[in-house]
Amino acid sequence: MPAFLALLVVFGLAAVVAGNLLVQAAARRQAAAPLAFVDTPPVGVAPEGTALAGFGAAVGEPDRRQSPWYRRVQLRRPGSSTWLFAATFGLYVTVGAVLVLHYGSIVGDAQSRVADAWYVFFSRDPHLAAIGFVWNPLPSVLVMPLFAFKGVFPDLTHRAFAGNILSAVFMAGCVVQIRATLREFGLARASTAALVAVFALNPMIVYYGANGMTEALYMFFSVLGVRYLSRWLRTAGGIRPLVYAGAALGLGYLVRYEAAFAALAGGAVVLFASFARASGPRRARVTKGLTDLVVFAIPPAAAFLGWAIVSYVITGHFFEQLSSQYGNTSQVQLLGGVHVGMPVAQFEALQILAYAPLLPIAAALAIWSGFRRRDWQPLSLLVIAGTVLFTFVFPLTGGSIPFFRYLIPVYPLFILSLGVGLAAAPGERSSLGGFSTSALTCAVALLFGLTSTVTTGYAMRDSRLGSLEHELLHWVYTGKVANARERQLEQFVPSSDVIAHAIDRMGLPDGAIVADTFTNCVSQVLMTSSHPHQFVITSDRDFQRVLADPLTFKTHYILVPPTRGYGTLDAVNRAYPSLYRNGTGARLVKEFREPGCPHFRLYKLGQSFRH
Repeated sequence: MPAFLALLVVFGLAAVVAGNLLVQAAARRQAAAPLAFVDTPPVGVAPEGTALAGFGAAVGEPDRRQSPWYRRVQLRRPGSSTWLFAATFGLYVTVGAVLVLHYGSIVGDAQSRVADAWYVFFSRDPHLAAIGFVWNPLPSVLVMPLFAFKGVFPDLTHRAFAGNILSAVFMAGCVVQIRATLREFGLARASTAALVAVFALNPMIVYYGANGMTEALYMFFSVLGVRYLSRWLRTAGGIRPLVYAGAALGLGYLVRYEAAFAALAGGAVVLFASFARASGPRRARVTKGLTDLVVFAIPPAAAFLGWAIVSYVITGHFFEQLSSQYGNTSQVQLLGGVHVGMPVAQFEALQILAYAPLLPIAAALAIWSGFRRRDWQPLSLLVIAGTVLFTFVFPLTGGSIPFFRYLIPVYPLFILSLGVGLAAAPGERSSLGGFSTSALTCAVALLFGLTSTVTTGYAMRDSRLGSLEHELLHWVYTGKVANARERQLEQFVPSSDVIAHAIDRMGLPDGAIVADTFTNCVSQVLMTSSHPHQFVITSDRDFQRVLADPLTFKTHYILVPPTRGYGTLDAVNRAYPSLYRNGTGARLVKEFREPGCPHFRLYKLGQSFRH
């Protein structure tokens, strides 16, 4: 914990310095070409013979543009965005520290993202392609710089806490972007503060800002895309906001595949708005629309095609998520489809209403406000609506399990829709057509937001609507383990530690044990082990050859999981389906019956062992 506090101080100082530099850069841009809603006022030009207030610069001072850049840098008092980022980051990373470092509550997918980055540097066969191709690469890439501190703070990898820091950074960034977007929509400061507060403190936002999952990055890039697309719609031109919006959604695709549908929805908005606003003959308007579409679509298309081509070159498949034995499709097939006890569409509708029971009203307000103000900005919300639509439809086809977290973009969509609906038109003194005061508008924002907070919290405690959140948190806040699954989650860290230390004590050489890191606990054992090079793992380039003929490659041990459930997808069980049960040609060395992990068996292969 002291190492964690020291690391938190370092990141806090870095955030303050970065915030100061960003505020200073914004002030310089505003002085050249003023933009709306910049916290720091533009730098004024003092009359000749006077001093610049607050800077003490007198007449005759040398031209600052001729000075080296490091002399021109000035630290300013942090702006409101910096303080908001620091406060929310501190909240989320503290919650993450309590969950991971105190309770040992680690989400499996979050741990896997950190493990994918860990394989690139510290596995027996370190190489960049070890990052894997089933999941999008950006979350794993972004945690890599934190590994520089793992010698001081081992839990960055031992407990995958690097992922928690990353999610806290991006969820705090998402809160800042929500605030900036609401202000650019024209929402009053008090109402903006109310909506930002209920967004930042929503239970799902707090939890997924703290637990290391990719939802924080996914929402950050989605909201960033909405912000810049709405700016382009508001200013009726300019290439820079369009490029920024496309780049944000391109990066979003490198986080989650669903962002492709955000980019498609954004492209449709760009094409329609550009065509509708252009003047001249129809051919010229079509050309204008297609030109703007190409500018917007280049970053998402580059991310989509680039990742697919790299995947094909290395794995032989364009989309490992669909073709791999480890992808969602294989897992859903293994479970025999989606089972929620009611029609899937009805189940997902309940999940959407849990996030935002007043979403239909907020959406109607946003549409009405757009027509009333003759404002194009509400169209930018279709970016998030596109991902929500895809996430809703995909489980209906049997492509995924309708987990509550998959629909989390509904919440920023609700908050931003409410912001558009309550925003005042230029020159208006109040919102809602001038009939409600600013205080009433703020009260409406709070009422709508707090209603969602209550319903979201209820869904997280419901074992059906929020099944994943319930099983991950129930034993934490009650202090009692209700079933075997909660017992497994509670004992995940200590059980992995026991297995890692038991294998380490065997003193095996490099490449002695072959194991598939897909199976639960294996990657955690690997990152906890003091000698990880003793394992031949899935990301190693010679894994398939070693697995096919281990004795030829002097690999004398195999770590075998049970042949039920997800164990049927394990590469070891697929190669040797009867080994776990009868151990033909091998001798059972150890059997691990730890409650937090599968009941692994470690076999030593004899000379009679054959495929």
